[in-house]
Amino acid sequence: MDKLIIECPHCHEKFSGEEAFQDILDQTLESHKNSINEDLKKQAEADAQDKINEMENKFNQEKEELKIQNQIEKQRLKKKLEEAQKPLSQESMEIQGEVGEKWLENFLSHRYPHDQLSEIKKGALGGDCVLTVNYQGEEVGSIYFESKRVSKFSNNWVKKLLENMQDEQRNYGVIVTSAMPAAFQSELEPWIERENKRIFIVKNKKPLLSALIDGLRDLIIYKHLKNAELSKRLDNQSENEQKASAFLQEGILQNYLLTELKDQNANQDRIDKMERGFIKTVSNERVALADRKKNYQRLWKKAITLEEIPDNLLDGDDE
Repeated sequence: MDKLIIECPHCHEKFSGEEAFQDILDQTLESHKNSINEDLKKQAEADAQDKINEMENKFNQEKEELKIQNQIEKQRLKKKLEEAQKPLSQESMEIQGEVGEKWLENFLSHRYPHDQLSEIKKGALGGDCVLTVNYQGEEVGSIYFESKRVSKFSNNWVKKLLENMQDEQRNYGVIVTSAMPAAFQSELEPWIERENKRIFIVKNKKPLLSALIDGLRDLIIYKHLKNAELSKRLDNQSENEQKASAFLQEGILQNYLLTELKDQNANQDRIDKMERGFIKTVSNERVALADRKKNYQRLWKKAITLEEIPDNLLDGDDE
């Protein structure tokens, strides 16, 4: 079979028809190949971008989850730390409370060696200690003490102390505290009086404690002497009372006795009010005298170191 010969009409070059078809086939295959490669390249790029997006999304999700996990762990750690600090804080407060109680007991035992100081055991109901006042070998009254070393005063302490005082029949109660009530004005009053002047709230300062307790002891002894005098007077009147008993059935004498008793009670109330004012006056005088003594000591120590007395010696410690 003869080969197909094709002549180009432009250049009159002759070439085999098989070669022409082969060239056309090769070009078609190459074009198809290039198209397939381009599609594969675009698909690969798209797949790669999808993979990158998937990895980025996964990374961001893991990052957010790690952030949330970190916050949860921090909250749990903070809670555990707070719970661990609670016993330490409680223990520190208990230690400070015991220090305050011991300080008060040492002060009372050294200041009033002739009185009896009774410590209330830890955990028992009541205050911290009781000072029983002795006068000429006789117990004439007692003062209940509660020590508080805190940053804020609580009014519930007053009610609790009053209940304990009434249960044990104590004359007075004293709350010795490092934190005074909010209404306290130190420049106007040395302490605060509550419950009809049966309970006193005072700062844990030795000069103030000394002035207050000295006044309370004086008042307890004074009341004891008054009661003893009244008892003695009643004993001396016992015969007269026996004679008057025969007339008690008479209405006139009975009315007189009732009226007299009311007058005596009114007079006793006035005396009690004067006595309560007396303790504060005496205590203020004690504080003022203590300040004068301190000033005297300061001036004396300064004076003995000077060759001559300056004009401003009495002006204070400005030098």
